[in-house]
Amino acid sequence: MYLSFLQLLTTLALWQPEAAAGGGGGGAGGGAAGGAPPGGCAAGGMNLGLLAVMFLVFYFLIIRPQQKRQREHEEMLGALRKGMTVRTTGGIRGEIVDIDEREVTLRVADKTKINVLRSHVSGPDGASDKDDAKKD
Repeated sequence: MYLSFLQLLTTLALWQPEAAAGGGGGGAGGGAAGGAPPGGCAAGGMNLGLLAVMFLVFYFLIIRPQQKRQREHEEMLGALRKGMTVRTTGGIRGEIVDIDEREVTLRVADKTKINVLRSHVSGPDGASDKDDAKKD
């Protein structure tokens, strides 16, 4: 079931806290005798605290792990050497025959070489290690 935008706003409005009604017990008096802080002041502090907590959660759950993965990928790209068997982000597996700062030349079959951007190498191919172990 989908709620319309108006129904959603109405539901959210019902969840909002009530404004302070004034003095301690009576009726139409001012806010000075009650001793309660104005409603907007406390709510603003809570909103800023909630915003800070949400930022910390996003930082530790999303931003920091992504930075770590990016750093590891850059280190892996720096460690690429001729003769390594790698897999690209497109799933192509090949052996590095030439490498420069921007591109990698892969041999994917006999007499078949392709140029791939270095940043599109996803990493060393794990299957090549298993194949080498089976041959021994």
